[in-house]
Amino acid sequence: MEIHTRMSLEKRRTHRIDFAEPVKALLADVEVDLIDFSSEGARVEHRPPMKAHKAMVLTFEYLGIFVVIECVVVRSRLQRSTIRKGTIAYQSGLRFNNPEEKSRVTVRKLVASMATAQMSEVSQGVLAPV
Repeated sequence: MEIHTRMSLEKRRTHRIDFAEPVKALLADVEVDLIDFSSEGARVEHRPPMKAHKAMVLTFEYLGIFVVIECVVVRSRLQRSTIRKGTIAYQSGLRFNNPEEKSRVTVRKLVASMATAQMSEVSQGVLAPV
C-alpha cells in the first residue's frame, strides 16, 4: 500500500502531515475532507460553514487507526477548494481540545505511523523529500 503524504515543518512545534489524497472524516455530524493533520490539530474542507470557537468531535480512520478526538474550530473561511479545482469550499482549522490520554496516544501513534511511511517512501524513491 502506497501512502502519499508530505511532511513539513513550519513555525509550529509539531510536524504537520499533508495528505496527498484527502481522508474522509466526520466533524460532529458533517462530512469533511481531512487535508492535513498533526498532534496539535487538523485542517478540514467542507461545504457548510462552521462556527469558530465551537467544540466538536472529529472522527476518522487512517492506516487502520480509528481516531475520535474532541477539538475546537479555530477558524473557518470560504476559499478556493484544494480538493475540487475550480470550486470554493470552507476550510476550517481545528485545535485538539485537551484530548484524553487514550486519544493523545492514538493521535501520536497515527502521526508516527504516517511519518514512518513517508520516510520509507522517500528512501524508496516513491516520494521526494520536502
